[in-house]
Amino acid sequence: MKSIKHIKEKVTAYDNLYQAYLHARRNKRFRDEVLAFSANLEDNLHDLQKSLIDMTYRPGPYRKKVIHDPVDRLIMWQAFIHRVVQWAVYQIINPAFVRGYIEDSYA
Repeated sequence: MKSIKHIKEKVTAYDNLYQAYLHARRNKRFRDEVLAFSANLEDNLHDLQKSLIDMTYRPGPYRKKVIHDPVDRLIMWQAFIHRVVQWAVYQIINPAFVRGYIEDSYA
């Protein structure tokens, strides 16, 4: 597998963070947390970009909820800003991994 060069610059690029924001808000657009982030979008993305570049970003804790469907299920999720970071990283590293996948694998 080839290495990904300049990954930090690619992940922290403003365009990548904006695309990550769009992916993270998909089907969650009108939730309070997303609306609050979107209200001051440009400043929030610049602050996030600065914290990623300065390496001061720290992922927050997961939120947890137990759903009692036929069986108990533990649902865990992160705050919206952390999902934006996850998408930003995913968008850069996934293409490198996809090249290495076996096409006829059904796993």
